[in-house]
Amino acid sequence: MLIKICGIRNLEDAIVSSSFNPDYLGLIFCDSPRKVDIATGKKIVNSLSNKKFIGVFQNNPIEEVLEIAKSCNLFGVQLHGEEDPRDIEIVKENKFIAIKAFRIENSLPKNLSEYKPDYFLFDKVKGIKNLNTDALKDYNLNILFLIAGGLSSENVLDIITKISKPQFCGVDLASGVERGNKKDPVLLKNFFSALKKQTLFGGQKVE
Repeated sequence: MLIKICGIRNLEDAIVSSSFNPDYLGLIFCDSPRKVDIATGKKIVNSLSNKKFIGVFQNNPIEEVLEIAKSCNLFGVQLHGEEDPRDIEIVKENKFIAIKAFRIENSLPKNLSEYKPDYFLFDKVKGIKNLNTDALKDYNLNILFLIAGGLSSENVLDIITKISKPQFCGVDLASGVERGNKKDPVLLKNFFSALKKQTLFGGQKVE
């Protein structure tokens, strides 16, 4: 299972999160309480050069996205807005992995098949507690996907065991492992411990 810890605000967050060996760490460069500036992003990535960082953007011009991604030496780009399918192609052409995120409520976007990212990310809509996993029942594309939206040690097993799709490959966490606007080592430990209690995905335990 892929694990992405998103909303890294500073080097301390990055060090604490990276100690749990997630596959990806996420830096948010769009409007968000967890937004980082380019200088901070560079500092974090340069300090942990052996880690893979994903930059999160929302409706930024694609030229700006690529400029920041290259400047910060990012591994990948996540587009979380109303971006055009062509933007995903451009990201991939520039040798970054591409994640296209959608907030879903009761159904998948009608134009989902127009996008060809490396991964989809399905997030909950604002104002509801958790992702509606029933909305994923009609997913039939040959593209892996992750889920997000308030995941914590208390709810992650209940949520992921409701998803039977073989394309489901990972989780993206942020607020569920934070305390006082910081990534919390105890909450992170609890989250990873919760995942390890369940044997998933071909019988392999989450590491």
